[in-house]
Order: sequence, then structure tokens, then C-alpha cells
Amino acid sequence: MKITEIKDKNNWERFILSTEWTPFFQSWAFGNSQKSKNTKIYRLAVTENKKIIMACQIFEITAKRGRFFHLRHGPVFNDFSHKAFKLLLKHLVQLAETRDVWWIRMSPLISKEQGKTILKKYNLINSPTANQDAENCIVIDLKDSLETIFSRFKKNTRNLIRKAEKLGITIVESTSITDYHLFDDIYHKTAVRQNFVPHKNICSEFKTLVQKNQIKLFLGYYQQTLLSAALIVFYGKQAVYHHSGSIPTKLPVNYLLQWKVIQTAKNLGFRYYNLWGVSPRNKPNHPWSGLSFFKRSFGGTEIEFCHSLDLVLKAQYWLSYLYQKFWLWKKGYL
Repeated sequence: MKITEIKDKNNWERFILSTEWTPFFQSWAFGNSQKSKNTKIYRLAVTENKKIIMACQIFEITAKRGRFFHLRHGPVFNDFSHKAFKLLLKHLVQLAETRDVWWIRMSPLISKEQGKTILKKYNLINSPTANQDAENCIVIDLKDSLETIFSRFKKNTRNLIRKAEKLGITIVESTSITDYHLFDDIYHKTAVRQNFVPHKNICSEFKTLVQKNQIKLFLGYYQQTLLSAALIVFYGKQAVYHHSGSIPTKLPVNYLLQWKVIQTAKNLGFRYYNLWGVSPRNKPNHPWSGLSFFKRSFGGTEIEFCHSLDLVLKAQYWLSYLYQKFWLWKKGYL
């Protein structure tokens, strides 16, 4: 086995798309969207006889809380190999030393039990983060008919969708930059209203992914007034509820919007619709509890991946650790 830098897009995509969850954070296009914002990335793989065994797209993040390598939904593999993981980790540590990196953060899409095993064996710790990149999520299997999928929604959700249709609420699909700016406006208004920090790189993500037909806008209108907007990523086996915003209203526009997304994902041949992160059921005061209640009303299966894991490289990490823990407590995540 050896470490190989992957420079061929087709080789990379072929491997990522062969895995169970086909994480779009590890896609070639998503990596390019981050490069366009001057984020340094590395595409590394553990190979054996020219075959990729394990791969990870690494984002080098420089923030107020410190410099770190971020393997979002990585490393990626079909069958976990301790030998490959050990080799990859060793290489990442060596690379980190040349880049003055304080820690390495990873969130492979594996079970919590597998995560505990890796944590103990390789001296990792749980990241001081909330639900990192939807480690707890709801996934709707799209293999059944739309009628069957609809029947699994909660009764009130089905009624609200029918009501929205009767009221004449319309959902528009779009990939235009003009409509993106409409989304951006409503997204930032939502961030102010709900007191969360908006993501900075959404526009570059949209511009890059739309060229690959990997993202769509869904806009919800009532009497020509925009009330709701969502960005959905389409990659591999999944359609993913990535970002959204809305205007406060009693009209059930968001329910019809999600139903339209599900119909589109099904008709395009995707296997899953991932509604993304939800709060733990045992935390009713969690900041995401209202949104999570909404997502759970569409049925689906709740999946728990392992929590994000950190490999500490420098003592400065612990200052960042304490700051992040304090922030989580202040925001009500703990």
C-alpha cells in the first residue's frame, strides 16, 4: 500500500461514487468550489496495485479558532482497513507538520460503534462540535412509488401539502444565478431571525455544482411572493437538503416544497433523499428542535453516524477546544 495524490477526476469520481453513501463533500466538483475561494485542498488516496482502497479530500481551514485539516465525510472507503487508515493518518500528520496545522478533523460515514473503535485505537477524541455535517439525519428511501412514500408522511403533513396545492402555492425549480440571489436574500434574513451564522461559500458552491447538474434551487411562491427557498444537492445516490430559508408565514409552503423535492429526486432516479441534520430526540430544547420536528413529519429512517473525530497535534488545540465547547453551551447545543 502507498499514498497517492489523485489528479485524475474520473479516477476519483469512480471511487467516490462506488461507496455506499456517495458523500458530496468528497466530490471533485465540491472540492473545486472550495478552491475557488482560495481554500487549499488535497486529494489523497491509499492505493494498492493502482486500486484505491481509501480516499479523502482534505480542506485546509484557517479560522480564528486555529488551523486544521478537515476531512468532511472522509476518509471514504468501501471496506475499512486498519492498515490503510494507519498509513493515511501517518501521512496526514507529516503533511500537517509542514503546514503548521493544530489538529486533523474527520467525519467518516460509519456507525457510532465503528467510530468508538477508531477513536480508541488511534488516540482520537470527539470533536467539540454539534451535529457535524448531519451525523444524525433522516433519509427517505425513494425505491417505492410516490404514492407509498406520500402515505408514510404524518397525516397532518399530508393534509398541509394538499392544502398548499388548493391554495395555489407554486414551487419553481431553477438553476439560474438570478434566482440564487433571491435565495441568498431570504437565507440571510432567516439567519438574522434565527440567530445562526450563515455559511460563506454557498455562492461559489452553487456556481460550481450547477455546471455539473449537481444542484437545484426550489422556490416557493404564493401570489408571486417568494416565501421559501431551498438548495438541494444531487450527487451519487442521494439528493441532499443542503441549505434553506423562509419568510414567517402560516401558509404551508415548506411542506409542498419538500414534497416537490422528493418527487424530483425520485423522477431523476436517485435512491435517497437526505433531509440532513436533526436534533437528538431527548433534547427538546435543542436549537434545531422545531426544524427537526418538521423533517420527521416526512417519515424516513433516522441514521446515526459517528461523531466527528479530532487528532490533536499541537497544544494550542485545547484553547480552541474550550472556546468551541463554550460556544456550544452558549447556543444551547449541550
